Amino acid sequence: MRKIWIIAQNYIRLTFSTPIMPVMAFIMPLIFTAVLGVAISGGTDGDSRISVLPVDEDGGAIAKIILAQLDASKVVRPAAGENLPATRADALAAIDTYHRALILPAGLSDAALSGEPVSAELLVDTNNLNTDAARQEILAILTTVNGAISAAQTATAEAETIQPFASNAEKAAYFQSALASALEQMANPSITVAAEKATQLTVPTGNNQSSPGNLVMFGLVTLLATAIVLVDERNSGTLKRLVAAPISKPALLAGKTLGPLLVGVLQMAVLIAAGQILFGVQWGRSPLALVMVALAFDFAAVSIGIFLSTIARTPEQASGMMVAASMVMGALGGAWWPLDIVPDFMRTAGHFFPSAWAMDGFQAVILRGASPAAVLLPTVALLGFAALFFGLGVWRFKYE
Repeated sequence: MRKIWIIAQNYIRLTFSTPIMPVMAFIMPLIFTAVLGVAISGGTDGDSRISVLPVDEDGGAIAKIILAQLDASKVVRPAAGENLPATRADALAAIDTYHRALILPAGLSDAALSGEPVSAELLVDTNNLNTDAARQEILAILTTVNGAISAAQTATAEAETIQPFASNAEKAAYFQSALASALEQMANPSITVAAEKATQLTVPTGNNQSSPGNLVMFGLVTLLATAIVLVDERNSGTLKRLVAAPISKPALLAGKTLGPLLVGVLQMAVLIAAGQILFGVQWGRSPLALVMVALAFDFAAVSIGIFLSTIARTPEQASGMMVAASMVMGALGGAWWPLDIVPDFMRTAGHFFPSAWAMDGFQAVILRGASPAAVLLPTVALLGFAALFFGLGVWRFKYE
C-alpha cells in the first residue's frame, strides 16, 4: 500500500509542477462559471429567476395583481433597470436585449372584471433558452388570476342574493376582499400533490447550469490528461524502470490510478465549494448524493484517460485525444448547455457519454435536493463506464 501511495504522490507532484495545471484545474473553471452564469441567467444581480420585461399599458387593478404575481414567482421575475420600455412597440424593438416581454394591454382590467375576453401578450426572442419555461410560468400566473376573479365574482353574486349591497362602492369593496382571499387560497391550497418521482419542470439557468457544467468540462480535461502522463512515461522508459523495481504491475497501475483520482477529488472539492460560496449554487443539499456522483464521475474519467493512453503513441497524440474527447463529451453531455433544450435524439446520444449522467446527477442534487437513492441511476451508469474503460485499459496497457 505504501508503494501505491508513493506512486500516487509522485503523479500529484508532477501534475502541479507547472503553473498551467493549477490554472486549468481551478482558475479557468471559476472564470467560465462566472461568465457563462451571467450569460445564461435571468439577470446579473444574483437572482437566477428568468427575467421578463413587464409592460403595463393598462394600469388597472387586475394588471397590478398580475405584476405582483410575477414578482412573487419562483420561476420568473420582472426585469430591473432604468428607462425600461413602456410600450409594446418599444418592447418589441428591444426584444434582443430583454428576450421576453409581457404586454398587459389597455383595458385588460375592465375586460377581465366584466367577463369579456382579453389577452395578455408574451413577446419572446425565440433564440433564448428559457422561452418555454417563462411561457409556462406566465400561463400559470394568468390561470391563477382568472380563477381568483371567477371565484370572487361568484362570491360577490352570492352575497348580493342574500343581502343587496347598499352601494356600488360597498359591492366593489366586497369584491376586492373576495379576490384577495381567493388569491391567498390559491397560493396556499389545502390540497397539494406529492410526487415520489418528479421531473424537472424548468430549464437550469445561470450558475445552476454553469457551475456543474464547468466542473464536468474541466474535470474531463484534468482527468483525461492521465493519458498524456502515462504515454510520456511509457515513451521515456519510466514505466519500464518501475516494472523492474520491486513492485507488482497491479500495484503500479493502482498507484497510477489513485494519483489522478485524488487530483480529481481535490479539483471537485474546490469547485463545489466555490460554486456554493461565490455563486450561490446549492451544492450541499444532499452531501452523500453529491459524493456518490462526484466519485463515480472521477473514476469514469480516469478510466477513460487510462484507456486513451493505450491508443496514443505520443504525448501529442494523447493531448489531441484528450481535448477532442473533452469537447465532444462536454457538448453532447450537457456541460455547455442544458440537455432540456436539445432534441430527443441528441439527449439520447448524450447519454452514451459519462458527462450526461454526471450532469443528471449534479442537477438532481442542485435543483431538487435529490437523495442518494434518487441519484443511484446516474451513479451506477458512471461506475459502468468506469468498469468498462478501466477493464479495457488494463487489458491493453503496455509498460514499454
